[in-house]
Amino acid sequence: MVRSGSGVHLSSDGMIYMGFWENDQMNGEGRLQFASGAEYVGTFVNNSFHGKGRYTWANGSYFDGIFENNRFLSFCCYLFTVMSCTVVIELGSSFAVSMDSIFR
Repeated sequence: MVRSGSGVHLSSDGMIYMGFWENDQMNGEGRLQFASGAEYVGTFVNNSFHGKGRYTWANGSYFDGIFENNRFLSFCCYLFTVMSCTVVIELGSSFAVSMDSIFR
């Protein structure tokens, strides 16, 4: 059976995907929640973060921006907390941070 259309997938390791499927892969808009409490909400292409999205860590810190093949290319907002102070950085820059480690 090949998944296509919208749906929910629960994996044995605690990941939950809610969103669109095409050719049995996450494609289109969706939400991927990890057992760690982190989540990605945004666009997927062939099971990869690709396009506009937000990656949120379990502690509430997040990146909003553009992803390509599970790499973070640019951001418009990064929020994190240091010693009980919330810091928000809003700008656009070009850099790449690999998100591949979350799939290991």
